[in-house]
Formats: sequence, C-alpha cells, structure tokens
Amino acid sequence: VAQIMSSVLTILLACIGTWGQNCQLNCTFGFFGFGCRQKCECSTEQFCDRKHGCIGINTIESKFHDFNQYK
Repeated sequence: VAQIMSSVLTILLACIGTWGQNCQLNCTFGFFGFGCRQKCECSTEQFCDRKHGCIGINTIESKFHDFNQYK
C-alpha cells in the first residue's frame, strides 16, 4: 500500500501531486491529486498538472512567466 500522507513535525499532510514515504515521489505522468489516484484526460490544448489535473497550456505559460519575474 502506497503511503499517501507525510508526517512533518508530527502533523500529517496529504500528498497532493506526490506519493510514497513522506510524499517524496512525484505522480507518474498522466496522474494527479491526492496520492496520484486520479487520471488526467486532457484535451490537446491542456497539460496534466500533477497537483491540479488538466489545465490550459496558456495557464502554464502564465505561471512560468509570473515565476520567472521573481528570479
């Protein structure tokens, strides 16, 4: 049974977009969410985000643009 919770300072946190001991493993491509249990069924204009599922490609570009401005 895969571990889907992480213990940090005795607080249990759900593994969202990850799985395994201490949530150290990323979801396999095409899966997302709590313990990587949900499967993406994205359109050609979407990408499977390991935390949120299918999101628009334009959304991804916006996130990277926003992130890069803080470097």
